[in-house]
Amino acid sequence: MSASRIGRLRASTWPGHVRGRPGADRRGLRVTSHWSRPEARGCLIVIAILTSLLARAEAFAASDALAGLIESVKAPGWAATEESRTFQADNLWEYINGDAERYVDAGVRALRSAEFKYRDRLEAVVDVYLMSDPQGARKIYVSESHAGAEIVRIGEEARIHDTELVFRLGSYFVRIGAYETTTETRDALLDLGRALAGRIDRH
Repeated sequence: MSASRIGRLRASTWPGHVRGRPGADRRGLRVTSHWSRPEARGCLIVIAILTSLLARAEAFAASDALAGLIESVKAPGWAATEESRTFQADNLWEYINGDAERYVDAGVRALRSAEFKYRDRLEAVVDVYLMSDPQGARKIYVSESHAGAEIVRIGEEARIHDTELVFRLGSYFVRIGAYETTTETRDALLDLGRALAGRIDRH
C-alpha cells in the first residue's frame, strides 16, 4: 500500500472526520470550556448575590454616616424633635413618591430626614441626600426650580425662597423646609443651614 493511500485511510478514520475542523483537536475531540453550563450559571448567580449584598452594605454604611451627621448638628435655637428616618435608592419612592427617579438617576445612595423645631415657634424638616459623587449633588441642585429664589453663601451653592433653603456641598444635597413663614423663618433657616454645612464639611 502506498504512503499516500495510507494517509488518506488514516484521515478517513479519524473520529467524525474532523481533521482541520475549527474547535477540534487532532484526535477529533471538540474543545470545550472547563466549566459546564450549569456550573457557569451557578457562578453567575453567586456573583450577582455578592454584588447585591455589597451594594446593600454600602447603602447601610451611607445611612449610618448620615445618622451621625444630622443628629449632631448644633444650631442656635434649633433642636431635633423626633427620630430621623432613612431611605436608600430602592425605597426612596416611599418618601418622595413620583420624584424618586430623578434622585436615583443622579446616583443617590441614601437619604436621612429629620424634623426640627426652632424655639418652639417654627418647625422644619431637614432632608440630607448623600449622592455617589459631587456631580450627582449638583445635578439635583440645578434641576430644582429657582424662580424668585435668593442666592446665599452656604456650601458650594445655595439659595433660599420663602420657606425653603437648598444647598449642595461635595456629594451632599440638602433641603430644609419650614412649615410656615414668620419674621424669623429666613434667619432661622440660614442658621440651621450654615450649621449643617459646617458639620458636613468636617464629616
